[in-house]
Amino acid sequence: MIGKASQNIFIKVYVMLMLSLFFWVFTLCGVVVLGIGPAYRAIAEVFDQNQWEYRQYHFKDVWAVYKKVFKQANLEFWGFAAVGAILGYNLYLALQLKVIWMLVITFILIFALLLVVSLWLFLNGVHSHYDVSFKPALRLAAGQFFASFPRLLLFWTGLIIIIVVSAKWSGLILFLSVPGVLVWTSYMSTKWYKFVDKQVK
Repeated sequence: MIGKASQNIFIKVYVMLMLSLFFWVFTLCGVVVLGIGPAYRAIAEVFDQNQWEYRQYHFKDVWAVYKKVFKQANLEFWGFAAVGAILGYNLYLALQLKVIWMLVITFILIFALLLVVSLWLFLNGVHSHYDVSFKPALRLAAGQFFASFPRLLLFWTGLIIIIVVSAKWSGLILFLSVPGVLVWTSYMSTKWYKFVDKQVK
């Protein structure tokens, strides 16, 4: 029993290391600036298809997905990044003003930033799980965001833990942080996908 548990842990770590390798290789293929979005989308799709079946992961398959989604994934990533940058700058300005009424605006901006990050992560998951275009995928991602506030808080808590741990041990950023975010998002999206599948049927 202990041996099987150890094997399962080893397989999961191995798959996450492969996903991390794919992510950084394809990020560099896009000279970073044009690589982050499609690289994340590519590993999201192959993970959605293969889960923990480590023998099913092949470089050529990830490369095929990367090329297929390159344009769309870049448009989506940089669109969300631009909105996030504007919100982040406004949050920075709000924090400079030491007046009590700015607390409300600060909390609104923080919530909006969390919304943008969550929507992008959920959007990649929806694209990976369903063959849909941007608008219906965005609607499904927004539906997931507002479906359950307790589940959303749990999702945010997990992301914050990953960020804090990655900041403390920066080596994890290269090896496990990105697939950690991907796997956590996928896990937290399972119930939503089941709900959507029931509605479609």
